[in-house]
Amino acid sequence: MASRWLGKGGGGNRDADTATFAELAQVAENRSKTYDFLKAFYIQPPSREFLKSLMGEDFLPLLGSVKKLEGLPADAAEGVESIKLFIGRLKDAGFKLHESLAVEYTRLFRGIKPSYGPPPPYESVYREGTVWGESAAQVLRTYRQFGLGLQDEFRGEPPDHIGFELDFMRLLCGREAEAWKNRNRKEVLRCLRLEEGFLNEHLTAWVYDFCDKVVEQDALGFYRGIAKITKSFIRFDHSQINAYLDVAERSG
Repeated sequence: MASRWLGKGGGGNRDADTATFAELAQVAENRSKTYDFLKAFYIQPPSREFLKSLMGEDFLPLLGSVKKLEGLPADAAEGVESIKLFIGRLKDAGFKLHESLAVEYTRLFRGIKPSYGPPPPYESVYREGTVWGESAAQVLRTYRQFGLGLQDEFRGEPPDHIGFELDFMRLLCGREAEAWKNRNRKEVLRCLRLEEGFLNEHLTAWVYDFCDKVVEQDALGFYRGIAKITKSFIRFDHSQINAYLDVAERSG
């Protein structure tokens, strides 16, 4: 059994059975950073500073590292290429695309009306057809059991917004990483079981459908790329979680 996130930078293929605690911590940290990277695109409209960052020295290499991750579904590479094409247009058009991207964000993620764009990115909407349904209540209970409230940047949004859910996984993976560093196997297992439950019961139950709708309806290509990467990464992470648990259970 091998985890394809093991190795330097998370892209190696070292056998998980022989991985060190430091390497296992790196896996969890890489996963946390990926969830953090993805959630940022869904929580607020793009600013001019955000567009500048897309053309900066760090963003394209980051996309390249995502594309090279062994084991990610092909949609991830397609998503990277879609974003690169958008960035090429951005460089050609300067900031003329800023307003268009902001409008596209609103159309795709605010649920203005059915004839204008997809339903808003709330789990309850996709699973129960309503805002603040049972899914939202379950998610909120999970956050509170973990000692979390809603962050200020998400005030006014239901707790099952995709940004919240991705951020919760970021936090869980981050705490898992710290537990590996501290050789706290009990805490590692607690975090991994929470991650597994949250993926099974929430993210994988609706985010694929949400991402498919964004891919179908995005007119600029940027959010199509983000949605493809999101779907691919969550599917990949879900497929690996039992392997991480197996390693943790035998690491004592």
